[in-house]
Amino acid sequence: MANKISAGHDLILQVHYHNVTGADTVDLTTFALHLAQPEETVMKEIRGQLVVQPNLNIKAGDPNSKHEATFTTRKDITLYSAGVHMHYRGKDMGMWAWKPGGEEETILWVPNYDFNWQLTYEFAEEYHAPAGTVFTMRSTHDNSEGNPFNPDPTVDVHWGLATSDEMAFSGYSYTIDDEALNIEPRIPGDPEADAAIRTTSDD
Repeated sequence: MANKISAGHDLILQVHYHNVTGADTVDLTTFALHLAQPEETVMKEIRGQLVVQPNLNIKAGDPNSKHEATFTTRKDITLYSAGVHMHYRGKDMGMWAWKPGGEEETILWVPNYDFNWQLTYEFAEEYHAPAGTVFTMRSTHDNSEGNPFNPDPTVDVHWGLATSDEMAFSGYSYTIDDEALNIEPRIPGDPEADAAIRTTSDD
């Protein structure tokens, strides 16, 4: 499995900083890519899907501000991991799945959300979801004085990029079940591979 990087597109690393001291500091962020090699045939494209509620309306002092969002898959898919995201007012959050004709199942449940401990949880076993499965994100924010991490319990809070704003989304990684790419990667600039592509192209 591999992620697809389309030709001509930019790779953008989005990093959010919250400078609590006001002092200058140094960015030590790094990332790495492993490009598929010729001996690594890619059979599936790994994709990501978010279940987002951007219309947040968290009232000042509210200790249990609840929001919900849903997404319905149109294809048979297999899930491999999931995660959730809020900011300092995050209290609890989870994602559930309702398969057609079945009962609601818990995909991920974080009952004590911690902004400083954000993980992508990889499943011990793959989760299969047929077309028509409804994924539901449910979140609770604590905007009260009882939340020791709350930047300001006296203001209404809405969606925003700043840590003092809020977010509410879950997400999962997946592949499409009936997809079989059978892509044999090549080394960019390889004269033999380039010549083979030119002689077999339909363009």
